[in-house]
Amino acid sequence: MQPKSVNHLENKSVTKKKLSKLLKILLAVLAVFFFLVIASIASNYIYCNTVAFCDPVRPTMSPELKLTQTVSQYELAIQDLYAGRYEIAKQRLEYIIQQNPEYPGATEKLLEVQKILGITPTP
Repeated sequence: MQPKSVNHLENKSVTKKKLSKLLKILLAVLAVFFFLVIASIASNYIYCNTVAFCDPVRPTMSPELKLTQTVSQYELAIQDLYAGRYEIAKQRLEYIIQQNPEYPGATEKLLEVQKILGITPTP
């Protein structure tokens, strides 16, 4: 039988080894976590500055594309107006005025649609 002090020292040694192993695992987990955070920040920075143009000051659409979309939406709004889809025409015309308040005819057509919607009963 071993003396009590030797047995006590062995228990301390085993406990130190377990703590050391646990500490190594904890440090490894923290290192992986920080690596993932840094990789996430770096990839977001790269994506926003090359692909997505995340900067709100930077225009996301060229003026030519914006004009093409506005013209297309106006033509669709007129078609919706003549087809009796007044709510959709109203939404399109509001979008046009939001994008280009000076768009010729958009304000007049919007007033026309609003007048029709004011008269038309809703179910």
